[in-house]
Amino acid sequence: MIKKIAAIAFFIFSAITIISCSKGNPKNTDLIGDKSKQLIVGKWRKVADTTVITEYGNVISKTELGLSDDYFQYNADGSLDQYSGTTLVGSITYSVVKDVLYLNTPAVSGGGVSIPALTIPVLIRKLDATDMRLLNHTETDTTGTGSKKITITNQVIYYKRQ
Repeated sequence: MIKKIAAIAFFIFSAITIISCSKGNPKNTDLIGDKSKQLIVGKWRKVADTTVITEYGNVISKTELGLSDDYFQYNADGSLDQYSGTTLVGSITYSVVKDVLYLNTPAVSGGGVSIPALTIPVLIRKLDATDMRLLNHTETDTTGTGSKKITITNQVIYYKRQ
């Protein structure tokens, strides 16, 4: 069960979104989201993953990971499967609205640990026929005794269509 929780946590941090805003859309339809929904369907292999954590504007941690055998299969029905090599690691659902990818994880519990169902918004920074770049940006209030501290985490993950 801990492996499943770890896989879901990995899923949460591996996903991210943003594309530029559409102008000249008088009916307020989601043209960017519609295009993203079509482009995202398929098999995407993770080729790079960089995470930077800052406090008070100072970098306290930077992690860079290269090519891996992890890939994600985005299906047209809104399901998302994560594989490590040929092994299915986990499945969740997703949706795309404008330039945001929403990852919907189920509630998981076991071994005395419970994680509630979550919807994680991820920014799509780039999405075309061959490349996808996602940004996961979080700000956490880690205030200690007597001082206010905000920890900012930015994770950028690059994918190539397979």
